[in-house]
Formats: sequence, structure tokens, C-alpha cells
Amino acid sequence: MKKIAITGKIGTGKSVLLNQFRFLGYKTYSSDQMVKDLYAKDKQIINKIRKLSSTLVSNKKIKLDELSNMAFKEPSFLLNLEQLIHPRLHHIRSKIIKTNQINKNRNRNIIIFEIPLLFEKKLQNNFDLVILLKCQKYLQVKRVLKRKNMNREKFENINKKFISERKKIIMSDYVINSGIGKNYTMTKIKEIIKRHA
Repeated sequence: MKKIAITGKIGTGKSVLLNQFRFLGYKTYSSDQMVKDLYAKDKQIINKIRKLSSTLVSNKKIKLDELSNMAFKEPSFLLNLEQLIHPRLHHIRSKIIKTNQINKNRNRNIIIFEIPLLFEKKLQNNFDLVILLKCQKYLQVKRVLKRKNMNREKFENINKKFISERKKIIMSDYVINSGIGKNYTMTKIKEIIKRHA
């Protein structure tokens, strides 16, 4: 079974690529969705976030917009949050991989993970293939600013977290420019599958 990681900066089309793999019948897993699930359902995480800042939790629910704003304005809070979340994500991914190895389907011997901070957290060696998504800066900005609770300052703060694209290109197995369009990305996915499935 091959483990593929999709990575790239915010707004480069990772979720679209993940959905295209899913459309072709492959099992896909989004780090962003895993984090949302932890924030919504994990009592330990909710309690620990309350300890970090009691104003972020109300009626046993995390105020996600306020959490996001605090994370990108206060580096020390972001560090504490990452130390809380990232080990849990690693545990969840490990469990998913183990389950898929036990229940592997010969016709679908690839699983795909979307991991924005793959290189930043030095996780690339846990995967057989790495696909880097990139696009033109103006397109990245346009996509990101359409999101809820997002502005240019916050976008720039998030973008600073990523290592340079030049370094990522060297470390990736495939680089796909999502700015060319969805038909192009689907074609590239099919080429990768043909080569590795």
C-alpha cells in the first residue's frame, strides 16, 4: 500500500486535489478536517484549550474564529496549540494507515493524506510519495480572501509559516500547478496513479 501526502501553502488547491482522488475511488484524509473534528468532539482537547485561554470555550464548544485569530496574532499561543494538536494528528494518521494495511484492497492500494505543514513538521519520510501543489500568488490570494474570517494580514501571517517553495520543490516527488485548472490536475493525478498503483 502506498501512502501519498498532498502539501502546499494555503490556497494552492490541496482540498480540490484531495476531492479528485476521492472521486476516482481512493481513500482520502484531510488534516484540516481532522483538526475540526478534534475541536468539535475531543473533550480532552476542548479542556486543554480552555486551560490555554478560558475565553475560547463557551458551553463546551470552542469559538473557532476567536481561536484562529489568537493563533495567528500570538506566536506563543500558536506554539502551545500545535504542541497539543500535532501529536494527536500523528496518532490518528498512524491508526488510519494501520487499519488500511490490514484491510487493503488490491484495486485501491493507495491512500492519500492532505498535510499543509508536511515539510515544516518534517513528516515527509512517513510517506511514499509527496505531491506539492502550487499556483500563482495572485490566484492564491484571491482564493484565500474568499474564506470566512480571513483578511490580507492574516493571510500573510499564515503564509510566513511555510518554508520556501524552492526547497519544497526539491523535496517533492511531484509538483502540480493548480492554477492551470481542474482538468489539468485530474490529468496529472491519473498519470501518478498509473505510475504507482
